[in-house]
Amino acid sequence: MNEVEQAGEQLFDAATATREELVRKTGELTRVIEGLEMFTCNVAHDLFEPLRAIRVYSQMLQKFEHLVKGSEAGKHLAFMCSGAAEAQILIEDLLLYARMKRVGLQSPQPINLDQLLSSVISAMNPRLQESEATVRFSSLPMVWGQELELKRLFINLLTNALKYRREGIQGHVDLVAEARGDEFVIAIKDNGIGFDTLDALEIFKPFKRLKQDFASGTGLGLAIAKAIVERHGGRIWATSDGVTGATFFFTLQRAD
Repeated sequence: MNEVEQAGEQLFDAATATREELVRKTGELTRVIEGLEMFTCNVAHDLFEPLRAIRVYSQMLQKFEHLVKGSEAGKHLAFMCSGAAEAQILIEDLLLYARMKRVGLQSPQPINLDQLLSSVISAMNPRLQESEATVRFSSLPMVWGQELELKRLFINLLTNALKYRREGIQGHVDLVAEARGDEFVIAIKDNGIGFDTLDALEIFKPFKRLKQDFASGTGLGLAIAKAIVERHGGRIWATSDGVTGATFFFTLQRAD
């Protein structure tokens, strides 16, 4: 064997060893991620029941208005109820997010987005009236998807738009769809406070809240929206100039 052949054989052996090591490390990383996801689910489930008990008993105590109304104890009890409710919502979102990362999309079917969005707006009507905001859309397409997940997607994105509206200005949200090949690009544009362009990728990360002092939340709304879109084989992104609101885009497969 000459020197060139020997060098080639050594290079092949090194590449094979590197590939095997990469496969082994990838397997270890996958097991670690799966273990963390299972741990998250178990912890969330373990926390859920005690929190529910705290919330239920706190609400029962609040019924004794003659003992707590206007008192310092009443204020503490109100904080307790509020904190337990927020923690319970966080755990529910955390469980949903973890499940979406572990379980594939179930039984997609043709979905009429006009009908679905009308149902979402009807469910959100009290919040829309409270914020005096309007949602406008027309002629949205038929897409492939799972109805409950797509409802959650629109609820999360619309809730985000209402949450970050400008003070003293009536909120407007416009939805439009554009066909591109075998998919539709849906755009949700609001006239809220927007965000810095540099944060366009950050806002979809779990627990990433750019304006924590502006509005409350679990920090999982947009992360769940991203997980839903990706489970449907699509992409999601957002743009904003930080002045005239934000626009969220996502793609879904055509069903027409």
